[in-house]
Amino acid sequence: MSEEGDTLEGLFAELDPDCEVFFFDDIEVDVSIQDGLQVIYHFRYVGQEEHRFKSKLFIQHVQLALNTAAYRTLFSIGMCVLPWFWMGFATRRVVISARTAQLAELTEDMMRYWREAYAHILAEFVYVNRLNFDEVDLQYEAYEKEQREVQVAGEPDSHP
Repeated sequence: MSEEGDTLEGLFAELDPDCEVFFFDDIEVDVSIQDGLQVIYHFRYVGQEEHRFKSKLFIQHVQLALNTAAYRTLFSIGMCVLPWFWMGFATRRVVISARTAQLAELTEDMMRYWREAYAHILAEFVYVNRLNFDEVDLQYEAYEKEQREVQVAGEPDSHP
């Protein structure tokens, strides 16, 4: 790769990480699947163009009560999946949507953990690709704790 534009470093040099954002939009749970459930994670990149991504996880032989502990576990799995999509865009900001934050009942302590984890997880990628920032700015949108409504695929309205 002799041309600078042909390298990841060259590609990322053309991006404006301050104007581009990667979103963790939603966690969709489908319990209608026989003998298991399917979780679909929704991610979105907004910059010069907008791209949407879905990652599906099928869990066999499980009966899962969709409560706060379950959603926090599913959220944590989503946070582990997110970097693989994020690496294609290397935005400075990653924003967790209000809906996702609400499902997991996200707290500042949880965010502190994920900010520190992401600083370690993504540090080598940021360094090797000579990105023009030191670490990812991980944020979440405010949400109303009292208005937690969850629509589960395969069921009528459900309120954990």
